Amino acid sequence: MEKGNEETVDSNNSRWKPDSSHLSPEWKLERLKHVSQVNPSGVDKKSNDDELEVELCNYTEVYNNEFIDHSFDFLSATATEREIHRFELREGDILFTKDSEDWEDIGVPAFVSEDLPGVLCGYHLFLSRPDEEVVFPEFLFWALNSRYVAFQFEGAATGVTRYGLTTRDVANAWIPYPPKPIQKIIVSYLNYQTRKIDRLYNQSEKLIQYLNERYSALITKSISNSQYRNSHTFGEDVGMSVNSDQPKIRHISKSVTSGPRSWAQYYNESSEAKFLRITNLQDNEIQLDLDDLKYVSPPNDSEAKRSRVQPGDILVSITANIGAVGIVPSDIGEAYVNQHIAVIRPPKSVLSKWIAYYLASHRGQYQLLQPVRGGTKDGLGLADVGNVRVPFPSISTQRSIVQNLDKERKRLEKLSSELESLLERLDEQRRALITKAVTGQIDLSDWQPPDKQETFA
Repeated sequence: MEKGNEETVDSNNSRWKPDSSHLSPEWKLERLKHVSQVNPSGVDKKSNDDELEVELCNYTEVYNNEFIDHSFDFLSATATEREIHRFELREGDILFTKDSEDWEDIGVPAFVSEDLPGVLCGYHLFLSRPDEEVVFPEFLFWALNSRYVAFQFEGAATGVTRYGLTTRDVANAWIPYPPKPIQKIIVSYLNYQTRKIDRLYNQSEKLIQYLNERYSALITKSISNSQYRNSHTFGEDVGMSVNSDQPKIRHISKSVTSGPRSWAQYYNESSEAKFLRITNLQDNEIQLDLDDLKYVSPPNDSEAKRSRVQPGDILVSITANIGAVGIVPSDIGEAYVNQHIAVIRPPKSVLSKWIAYYLASHRGQYQLLQPVRGGTKDGLGLADVGNVRVPFPSISTQRSIVQNLDKERKRLEKLSSELESLLERLDEQRRALITKAVTGQIDLSDWQPPDKQETFA
């Protein structure tokens, strides 16, 4: 439903009906339950000895993919014969998400493109099995992808910390549809147009990935090339290879520590004190990502003092996403870290960014990850971080490399930002195109697919 034409949805009013004045006379407007079977799955991941072995298509497969086929590595489970009869996936079935912490993540559909014997619709999902006498399954899939339906699901969703749809909400959603010959044309049109958009989207994503990889390679190259310049470590000549002449982080730092455990009780979104987590550290980048922040009202104790960060502190992830590195900016204000992050505090006589860039380079990452390589450990200890050796070329060389890397980061960041904006526009364009097509707002009477061999999935 286009912005500006939105209506207030009363999800408890079964007599509510969206405006259909824009639909052509041959179009119909019916509730989903009249054009498709709709059932919530209760098949969970547990295995019971008295049930039959099956595989489950779960929430993540549906949420992350538009099409479901045999290529997925489905989860093994068990189910009763009745559950198998009701929820075994067939070609043309449509699965969509039932609940989530974000209302925008509910009602997300995926199309089953082939029969999948022994594979069942899993828990937290709805299974829609279209009445093919009335609608093509492909058309209903595109309709469920539209804003027209998403708007209804948004109005019907209930919850505070987790949003969900009831079977009644879903079954009573209104679906516009034309005669089947027109449905077929719309399906062909959307297959073609969305593929064009998706190709450009994928190319843009790859370009963003390339920019990130290029920056990561540049960090390593810059660090490595400094070995050919005048190198000094506290007055001693050293090479760039890791050796005993290079000082360990714990020997050149004021402290190497980590944050507190169990601070969830101090979460306070009205506080200005930031609580930094692993999600605030980025791959191939030393700048913190402060878009997703938690806030705390910390206790007045020694643990809080220990875990409060200062500008120039170097942060290292020591559990999940092990080895991610970040540097605390000068405008951080009051901020703390959790127990999953190590905090390195160099003295003012040491250039913090040099150490951070070194740790983010391939050489630094090799040392950081060495203790967990081989699977003998599932995380880094503070001693592991403290034992990493860092080469120090002359301070002028350090500053020159840091300045060049900062300059290149800003340039690549600008390009990435422009590409991210393009991705947002493409996503919006795709959704608007689908909505207009499945609500009869695009004249397709003369449209012919460029490729007559084009298929749906």
